[in-house]
This record gives sequence, structure tokens and C-alpha cells, in this order.
Amino acid sequence: MIEKTAPGNEVKEQKRTGLYQSSSDSTLNNSMEPHEGLDMQTIINEYKSLNESFIQAMDFILDMVSRKELTDADFQTIHQLDFKYQKWEINSRDAMNMDKGIFTTILHGTLSETFEKSLLFFGNVDAHKWNLKQDEYNTFFIKLGGVHFRNMIQVVDKLYSNLKELYFDYKRNDNRFDRYFNFEEYTEKADEIVDLDDRKKFFIQAMHDCKKLCSSKTYFDNYGNDCMTFISKCKNAIEIINSELEIIPNSPSEETFKNKDFTTKRQVLALHYLLNEVGCKTGSVDRTVQARFIEFMTGKNYDKIYKILSEPFKGLENTKNTSAIEDMEYIKNQFDKLGLKIITNKITGDMNI
Repeated sequence: MIEKTAPGNEVKEQKRTGLYQSSSDSTLNNSMEPHEGLDMQTIINEYKSLNESFIQAMDFILDMVSRKELTDADFQTIHQLDFKYQKWEINSRDAMNMDKGIFTTILHGTLSETFEKSLLFFGNVDAHKWNLKQDEYNTFFIKLGGVHFRNMIQVVDKLYSNLKELYFDYKRNDNRFDRYFNFEEYTEKADEIVDLDDRKKFFIQAMHDCKKLCSSKTYFDNYGNDCMTFISKCKNAIEIINSELEIIPNSPSEETFKNKDFTTKRQVLALHYLLNEVGCKTGSVDRTVQARFIEFMTGKNYDKIYKILSEPFKGLENTKNTSAIEDMEYIKNQFDKLGLKIITNKITGDMNI
């Protein structure tokens, strides 16, 4: 399972997903006193205001595309809009009276217009495919040029990331089963597994975990349909993997070598350093263009590449984050074998930040 706590056991937790802070936020407050969030009416008002900002931002961009121009006034107007989506924490007093589906109720009551508009704005009912329209908008502003085109690309990227997060919260319906067996999240993790046999085992284990959770009558009564749907999707994924395994050549001369160490994070970091070394200063090149190039070179997921490029050294500030350190050491070793001391020295310097 993605999370360890089984659904139904977390009712007494003070901080939950949705209007509640995630457990990872607990490090911000070591006090035994409960953290006071916002009251119900304030949260509703915040989301209503956010709804207006989202709609205005999308309308402004569509108008610019229609007019094929970006004026100083256009940029100043959209620059002043605040459209950062976040899950507000509700205060403990109001939380005691909340229904488990209250988060969905609030989203549907305040941000439904934004949700519907986002489907039209990105031209697809599936947020996983929104990046195609995102690229179109960014390409439009690049071609348009001018002093504000880089800023507008940032605006589009911000809209994309915030609306995509809202999309999944809006559709999730605060389903506690979905917090533990969210198929989209499992698919993303599976994409990181290079070996097809191991990827197949991953989905088989997921089905086993799901069946185990719903083996009790109480859980099955509440989540039986969700469980069967999740298992069905896993079976479909396994069938696809089996089909891919059948077409892989058995000839040693044609067999594709796959290494579990060749993760997306490491490949992105390696190409990040190479691009800088050959004179392509990544800080001055649009991140979307970089991500598309790396996707072309590696065949890995665009969204993950873009996310890594946004924070390539994420985790290095924590000395206990062995995964981030191991990634840097691994690519450093690869460049060291090639005798590229300039790059290895830069990696060493970045590791010591």
C-alpha cells in the first residue's frame, strides 16, 4: 500500500488530508497543543475568492491567445491575481462537527466553475494529458516574444500545477480507500520500475495488498466496489505488461539491457550537468524546453522530468536523506569514469551546499 495506516483507523487523527494538514506537516509544530486552523466560513470565502482568480487568469490567457498579443497591461493584470490552490486546515472546534466528505462538499460548492473551466482551458477531461495544451500556451508566448513572455510561461506553469492538484482533489471525493489504493499513484510508481517482470510483480503485490485489506466484512462493505475496480485496473496493467514481454526479442544480440540504477532522477541530473557543460545554461533556457529534450533523450515521463528540473537538488539539505545523496554519488561516479573532472567537481560543490 502507498500508506501504512488502514482506512477506518485514522478517524481519531487530528490532521488528515483534505482540509487537514498532512502528517508530514507535524514537524512544524512539536507542541502537544492542537494546531488551530481556519474556521469553516473563512475557508469557504478563501475558495470562493480563489475561484474568481482562477477564472480570470484562464480568461485573460485565452483572450491573449485570441488577440495574439501580450501588452504591459495584460501582464500587470494577471500578475496581480493570486491563484495558488492549497488544502486549508480546519480548526479543531469546527472539525469535531465535520462529516468525512466535507472537503469534497466545499470544493464542489466553491470551485466547480474553476473545475469545469479547466477542462476547457486545457482541452481535455483527463488531467494527465493537460501537459499537451500547456506546451501549446508556452509555445505561443515564446513565439510572441517581448519583455514578458518568460513571466507568462511561469504563469501558465503555475496554473497547470495548481489546477492539476485541484482536479485530483475535486474528483477524489474524499474517498479514504483512494488514499491508500490510488491507481494513478501506483501507475506513477510502476513507471519508475524499468524491468517489466519487476513491474508485473509490483502490480501483483498491489492486488494482494488490496484483497487483504478488503478481506474483512467491514472493509468490504465500505470499499468493496473500490477494491474490485482497483484490482481490475491492476489486471489490465498486467495484461499490457505481458503483451510487452511477448514482443521483446529473445536474441542476446537484440536484447535491451535494463538497469534498475538508471532512474529518472539520475538521468535528469546527468543531462542537467551535461547541458550546462556544453554551453547550454539551463538557468536561461525555458524549463519546458529542457524537459521535452530530456524526455526525447530518455523516454521517461515528462511530468516527472519537469518536477525534478524544478528542484534538482531537493533533499540534499537533509543529511539524513540518503536517497538524494546516493543519486548524486552515482552520477558523479559515472562522470568520473569518463574523466570529466570539471563536472565531478561541480557535483561535489553542489553536494556541499
